[in-house]
Amino acid sequence: MKKKLLIVSYVIPFPINHGGAVAQYFFLKNLSNEFDITLLAFANDKKVVYSLNELEQRIPSLEIKVFENFNEVINYKTRIINKIIKNCYNIFKFLFMTKNKENEDNQVIYDEYFKFDNKKFIHFFNQIITNNYYDCVQFEFFETLSLIPSIQKNTIKKIFIYHEIRSKRYSLYNDIDSIYKQFMINSMQLVENAYLNLVDKIVVFNDLDKHYLSQFNDKVVVSPYGITDELLEKVEVSEIFNKLIFIGSESHYPNKEGLSVFLDTIYLPNKDFISWPIYITGNWSDSFKIKYNNYSRIIFTGLLKDFKDLYENAVLLTPIVSGSGLRTKILQAFLNKVPVISTKFASEGLFKNASDTNHIMFYETETDFLDLFRRIKEDSFYTKKIALSGNEYYLKNFDTETLNVIRSSIY
Repeated sequence: MKKKLLIVSYVIPFPINHGGAVAQYFFLKNLSNEFDITLLAFANDKKVVYSLNELEQRIPSLEIKVFENFNEVINYKTRIINKIIKNCYNIFKFLFMTKNKENEDNQVIYDEYFKFDNKKFIHFFNQIITNNYYDCVQFEFFETLSLIPSIQKNTIKKIFIYHEIRSKRYSLYNDIDSIYKQFMINSMQLVENAYLNLVDKIVVFNDLDKHYLSQFNDKVVVSPYGITDELLEKVEVSEIFNKLIFIGSESHYPNKEGLSVFLDTIYLPNKDFISWPIYITGNWSDSFKIKYNNYSRIIFTGLLKDFKDLYENAVLLTPIVSGSGLRTKILQAFLNKVPVISTKFASEGLFKNASDTNHIMFYETETDFLDLFRRIKEDSFYTKKIALSGNEYYLKNFDTETLNVIRSSIY
């Protein structure tokens, strides 16, 4: 008899256009026949419902229960007006308001503790747990931690998938004063530990994250994810390279921090030497984009349906310096034979040791990057070799069958 698994997620696993979705979709697709899986999703608008309907069509054996938290009578004109007001405010804020970074940082902790505080949803969740039998409930993402105490049955095992360790992310922030930063870290560790002590297994995606959490908890296991075949868009490595690409949206703070530092301290000061354009995907606020309006080689593409054209002749840039977990964008680049230039931090879990560097081009300083850029610009053979080595590394270390066995053994 199949084990019954209920998955509660803050981020829906479809469309598979960002890391959180990719990590979930990979195992839903691969393990839905081995286990009896039900996905519980929170929908704030009709688009989420449409996406979940398509997910159900792609994985017919997956049962989906949806909590709809929206009112369909809100008309189209109202949404457009609200969007215009929001955009105007962002531009006004950038142009005229004094930026107080400390005030922004004050929101980091207190806005994130209880994302699932909707009374109707708590009753909905409790009813599902009460009226159905599950061997295990899996919680995905930090925001679902607050739901864990809702499960009173001792017979139900609880697994928490920690996509990005929040206290670790705070510990790596570079633009916060040390006293307030330590307060943030200590407060978040208290919250994390209180909730994580209630679960039976904590799953992370790489050994460094396991080492970090194992200081506080002995139930941590590593279970990496891979890239589903739907995201294979480029079979052959490019012959020439003439652009940098950055994949990610501003809403994920490490993206904003890493990209800002790269543009402001490396790319723009050396714009005459770094002659390649940089294409930036995802959603970015008008206030962020306005900063770079005068630079024609900094190109914001918006959300893209696929990356097929973007990957051609491109080198993926990952300048991330905070956060945790695996970098899905790097895994996708490996699979699609796109060369990667990255900080070592952004590549956690994607190289074994300091000498294991033939599949990624690492930089830490401005000088490092300029030296690498000179080489990839002048030596396309070297850049192709990096791309092919990245693909070989992925196929060897992220074999789908092996990853499925690891996750299955946890269940």
